[in-house]
Amino acid sequence: MPITVNGSKLQSIKTFKYLGSNITEDGTSVCEVKTRLAIATHHLSKLKKIWFSKNISTKTKMNLLRSVVILTTLYGCESWTLTLNLEKRIAAFEMRCFRRLLQIPYTAHRTNISVTQENTSMIGEFKVLIHIVRRRKLQWFGHAFRHKDSLAITIMQGSLSGKRTRGRPKTSWIDNIHSWTGLSHEHCFKKLLEPE
Repeated sequence: MPITVNGSKLQSIKTFKYLGSNITEDGTSVCEVKTRLAIATHHLSKLKKIWFSKNISTKTKMNLLRSVVILTTLYGCESWTLTLNLEKRIAAFEMRCFRRLLQIPYTAHRTNISVTQENTSMIGEFKVLIHIVRRRKLQWFGHAFRHKDSLAITIMQGSLSGKRTRGRPKTSWIDNIHSWTGLSHEHCFKKLLEPE
């Protein structure tokens, strides 16, 4: 549907970049997550000499991984709409980082569980990447929706007129919140907007 402003028709595009994040026509986060993981993988490869260095402890390598590679991955993650496939892709990327850090080749045929256990035994307990993404998104949700007159509340509580097409609806941003908290749409807003 064409959009006009002051009589001029706006150009229709499929994707554009805003504040470093990819906004796509379909409203999903697939393109953005893939882009973030690709950039992070590039940074991971550039630090190859660090990962294979025997003079640097595993704990120091992990701190470097978190401060350079993981932080690159997490940029703008609060706005992501996560599906099961995207969560699997993020988990696979994290495991690839661990294998690179511990110098475990794919030919070793090591399971992900054994790699995680080895990593834990060397550096201690750590937060899984997908859990960090979820925590950041939930924190932003709580922060944004405590501002009662914010645009975020208007957008999330709003609805469009008409009927949607047949079939299973796409996963939305707020669907992630409902799934992770176990709260319905009404209970989410009621819990956050009630006076403290």
